[in-house]
Amino acid sequence: MSVTIVSDTHITALVAFALGENWHAPEQRVEAQRIADCLKSMNVDAYNEVNMDEPGIDEPPCILVAGQVLPTPLQALKLIEFYESHTSEFGGYYYNTAAYEIRAMRAQAIAQLDGYAAAPFTL
Repeated sequence: MSVTIVSDTHITALVAFALGENWHAPEQRVEAQRIADCLKSMNVDAYNEVNMDEPGIDEPPCILVAGQVLPTPLQALKLIEFYESHTSEFGGYYYNTAAYEIRAMRAQAIAQLDGYAAAPFTL
């Protein structure tokens, strides 16, 4: 199985979705960077675990991309799927803060899908 280092642009889009329209505001900067670095670190750890026969890489902190457009809920779900496909099967992902952040983003995206609020919880 191969693992790709997820781009800073990809991670920025996830952060933008998680924090909403004002994700880039000065008061959100610390939280945005914390989430971005958490996601990138877990992805790099997964990459290094899969490629343990090679020297590991030490990625710098995530550089948030200015002007990132807020993804739609459907786009966010696809971004999440790609991120997890290159991170989740390795190490202690499901117990890591990155997994918590991704689960929160997924729940947020699903709740924003058209028709979700009107759909019954049970049949």
